[in-house]
Amino acid sequence: MLAFMKTSLESNLRRIAELLVAHVGTDRADKVIVVMNPVAGGLAQAIRRRKHIAALEAVTPAPQGTVAAALPEAGGALPAPGLLPFELHITKEAGNTEVIAAEVMSQDHGNERVLVLLCGGDGTYSQFLDVCLQAGPEALKQFSFMRLPLGSGNDGADARDLVHATEIISKTGQVVPSRGVGVSPQGLPTRYAFNITSVGIDAYVTYMTNKLRKRLPGDTYKLVADLSTLFYDRIYGVGEMKVQVERVGKQPTEELRGQFMLFAVGVSGYRCYGDHKWVLPDEHNVCAIKLDNMTLSRRLDLKKRLYAGDHVHHENTEMLGVRKATIEYDRVIPLQLDGEGVWLKPENFPLSFELTEPLLSVLVDPADSGRYLQRYSYLS
Repeated sequence: MLAFMKTSLESNLRRIAELLVAHVGTDRADKVIVVMNPVAGGLAQAIRRRKHIAALEAVTPAPQGTVAAALPEAGGALPAPGLLPFELHITKEAGNTEVIAAEVMSQDHGNERVLVLLCGGDGTYSQFLDVCLQAGPEALKQFSFMRLPLGSGNDGADARDLVHATEIISKTGQVVPSRGVGVSPQGLPTRYAFNITSVGIDAYVTYMTNKLRKRLPGDTYKLVADLSTLFYDRIYGVGEMKVQVERVGKQPTEELRGQFMLFAVGVSGYRCYGDHKWVLPDEHNVCAIKLDNMTLSRRLDLKKRLYAGDHVHHENTEMLGVRKATIEYDRVIPLQLDGEGVWLKPENFPLSFELTEPLLSVLVDPADSGRYLQRYSYLS
């Protein structure tokens, strides 16, 4: 039975990959690499995979031509009429996404233009792109990337669903530059986030959500967020935080001080996370919320506003456009990068967040490209 289920899973994933690649024209790429996380929320259940296949088959024309597709998971090249050459990589365990990314970046792709389709959620995107970004600008020149919404959290995705993705992958899509945020705790290696990274209450919510996701039904993020908003500082305490910020268009470095319950840094403004909660709802890429004088009624009001993206008007909230921020702190505090939570100790400070250059090329809906580029306009 287990062998049958594994075969069915791999067959489903290959079929989804073929249907996606069928929409890639030769003017878009010379080769396609499809990376799939089979335990991602949108792929783990057979019923969801079948729905994806049905939706894709409904919008995919019958293939023409005789181009072969290379499927490493199938053990070699198989005939796939009408498809560009492509590779399918299926992650097998925790940490395997990074291994696959390293293999992809180390391959000799010649002069081929390579389109990478990342099929998973925010964690899959972040793990893969982290390795790619560390490979450097020269290695990235021939690559473009697209993040497909197939995880439990898809706030960093470049499409609403798979049908929308086929429209983008086809000739109508537009490639735009994208940045990362380098996250460097003292004594730990630098990692990169590609949507939003933060310390404080939301990182704690992320940590607890991931811990309780399999134990509690429904919207665990909302459940934990409700409790955390009210009791986070009483459980863990919130100490004085000193932040040196290099604000966009302003010199010299500015210092912020206070009991920050949240300090979030985005790759740009106009970004959400936690299942479309607009933490960065305007052009600013940093949201800092102080605990100072936060009564119970104000916390409840802030929580309501945070879910609606209206917290920018709260008196304890400050929105900034920042290239780099360096935090000094003397307590234990949670850190999250694109939905993956870890705990930092006092010895891990100073902690720095710094925007990279726009080294990644991402494929987006042309209707969204202007807004996407506008995210970065204040950085130029």
